Amino acid sequence: MNEKDFCPMPVVVTEEHLKTVAVCIRLFSGLSLTERFNPILVMEHVLPEFDRKFSLKIVARGEWFLTEEIPACVEPETHTIYLREDLYDSAVAGESLAIATVTHEVAHCIYFLIFGIPRDVAFEEINGRKVSLSHEMEIMADELMELLFCPEKVNSGKSEREVLEAYVLRPLMNLLVTIIKKRVFDSMMKIAVERLPQKKTA
Repeated sequence: MNEKDFCPMPVVVTEEHLKTVAVCIRLFSGLSLTERFNPILVMEHVLPEFDRKFSLKIVARGEWFLTEEIPACVEPETHTIYLREDLYDSAVAGESLAIATVTHEVAHCIYFLIFGIPRDVAFEEINGRKVSLSHEMEIMADELMELLFCPEKVNSGKSEREVLEAYVLRPLMNLLVTIIKKRVFDSMMKIAVERLPQKKTA
């Protein structure tokens, strides 16, 4: 796993961060703020656009490498979602439990793509694949899955304009301010270094 894939330190991800991610993923997917989330659409058309390394592997039931109770997993090192074939077929057919399960795996990928891989996440090697079964990451994926799957948890008590302002416009403005501040700081540091007295060489 490349060093750059890791977070430099555990990221403190709040519920507000996850709501921002959920709203933006909906918009990137062409969904309204209230439409039913479609993880198949996101896996096959949205994630590949944002992560060129991303791949989706559908595995036949007889070749599945995890237990019967775990029909899906993510391998962060290769940016891959593995789905057992029967789970994938059920999700395509619109079965709610299957859609929720696949959304959970999509949430893992989105988390790793945006926030990186925390250094303290434990990986388990199964049949040559390093998968994350970390309890903490499972909880985080469940929280993001719930926000994607139940948009009312984001939209409750807010108009569409208020949701967009809170979870799209405001975070973008904060990001721009942060970038501008960093560039100004870097420029000031460069000027300061250039103005330092130069050591005379003998």
